[in-house]
Amino acid sequence: KPSIIGFPSAWGSLLDDYRLLGILRRTLPDARLVIFGPNVTAEPEKTLRASAADVVIRGEPEEAMLLMAQGNELSSVPNLAWLEDDELKLSERRLPGGWESYPLPARDLLDLSKYTIPFSRRLPSTTIASTRGCPHKCNFCPTQIWNERKVRGRPVGLVLEEIKELVERYGVRELSWRDDTFTWDRDRVAAICDGILKAGWDVSWRAFATASTVDPDILNLMAAAGCTQLCYGFESGDETVLRRTGKGTTVEQGRQAVAWSKAAGVEVSGTFMVGLEGATEETVQRSIDFAVEQDLDYIQVNVALQLPATGFGKRAKKKGLESNPELFRWSGAATTDSQGLDREDLPRLARKFYRSLYLR
Repeated sequence: KPSIIGFPSAWGSLLDDYRLLGILRRTLPDARLVIFGPNVTAEPEKTLRASAADVVIRGEPEEAMLLMAQGNELSSVPNLAWLEDDELKLSERRLPGGWESYPLPARDLLDLSKYTIPFSRRLPSTTIASTRGCPHKCNFCPTQIWNERKVRGRPVGLVLEEIKELVERYGVRELSWRDDTFTWDRDRVAAICDGILKAGWDVSWRAFATASTVDPDILNLMAAAGCTQLCYGFESGDETVLRRTGKGTTVEQGRQAVAWSKAAGVEVSGTFMVGLEGATEETVQRSIDFAVEQDLDYIQVNVALQLPATGFGKRAKKKGLESNPELFRWSGAATTDSQGLDREDLPRLARKFYRSLYLR
């Protein structure tokens, strides 16, 4: 009979999360129900009024959960939202300090053999994170809501200590880095790779990258240290559409990143979005052509959605365009400044994208 229950939410799971909160309220009426995630951070009052949640954590949850568990008043705990006498209350909003030196995850509490991760080829596998935040300014991405466009990296020594524990204590053979952009700091990546090579750990791994943060030398070093796959956020193969995302990369940089990665023996996965600002049937076809011509190994195609609190979402709202964030990735409204694409076109084009690559 826990006194506090907290769990993460995402736009794609929001309706199920509301149902779960209702079940928890009926089953454990005395527990404080806490929910967190970029979605509820963007719209805390909506969540508090539409669900059985007692508290919304706005941003990263660890500090707030600990302070609540220690019995602190809600008003003294940063990053919270709650209702009091039917009025929305907000505590100080800030990035929690000290994440860089948090203790290692207590993986001894879990049976790692029960967990698999997409693309895993060697088991056991697990996730690991060396940073929080992303340096890029993509105007469609909810990461900005969570981390305020700031990157905080853990000390490389602590990261290597975690890898050592994973390999030598738990026998982990494969890692999936959860950093938004693992390659954001070249020197840092090199230090991690050098540490893996020096220790001689037999571990393979995958990570997220952007085309503007890699070069042949760092990719060869990453491959030598066990990198088997990189996932690049290409987003679009049309230069104009890509520029409007604010990502700060070019189509040519994408081509170079693919060529360099493949030359280093690293698989290339790519993420793309259908329905970004300025999108047309022709711009989507350029994205498809890019993926096919570069012979990408894997893709993920999302329907662009105007998520609340993002630049994309704010502009759409001003134009009177409504979206359904709980249907994130699968449906969307008419895109802002689009030229002929509507809600029905987007999933059709996403399916066309998948078929074009995987049936090539």
